Amino acid sequence: MFHLEAISRRQRSFILLTVAILMSGFICPGFQPSKADAEETSYAIPKSLQISLKHFGGAAPQGAWRIKARVVSLHGTVKAVRLAFEASDDLQIRPRSFALGKLDGNTEKSYSLLVTANRLQASLKAWIRLRVIFLPDYDKLISFVKENTTDFSNIVARQQLIRQLEQLKKARKLQTSIKRVYLQDVEE
Repeated sequence: MFHLEAISRRQRSFILLTVAILMSGFICPGFQPSKADAEETSYAIPKSLQISLKHFGGAAPQGAWRIKARVVSLHGTVKAVRLAFEASDDLQIRPRSFALGKLDGNTEKSYSLLVTANRLQASLKAWIRLRVIFLPDYDKLISFVKENTTDFSNIVARQQLIRQLEQLKKARKLQTSIKRVYLQDVEE
């Protein structure tokens, strides 16, 4: 045991501060990082596609709109791509679906749609939905997560996401992206 009188005032303050910090971990365990903190963090699967619906000019019959559906691959080549277009009951949309097959990385594809009102005028609540079903490029997604340590900074959560992506790759799990807009809100 040591005597407090034998050490300097500065050393005594340092020792007392160190003891107080160590004791705070026992009294207030919330001050210490725990494994539970790492487990509470989780990351979503990165988006493979960017999709949008926009109005574009051109001749359209009365009570009809020309809409452009745009699909962009963000990470690698997505495969088995199918587009399905849906609309509220007061609208008809053509075409209803389209099979694309594959979309290479950083490639954009656009599709023209004709949307018509079933009645003289569509309601303000009329909507259009684009559903894209596809097989992501899981290898590119895994590489993106491994290399992007800034956005995926929690090591435990990043490893969990990588394991999840590897399981989805093994199962050849299809993913779905959806974009829904009200007709009045479709951008020009």
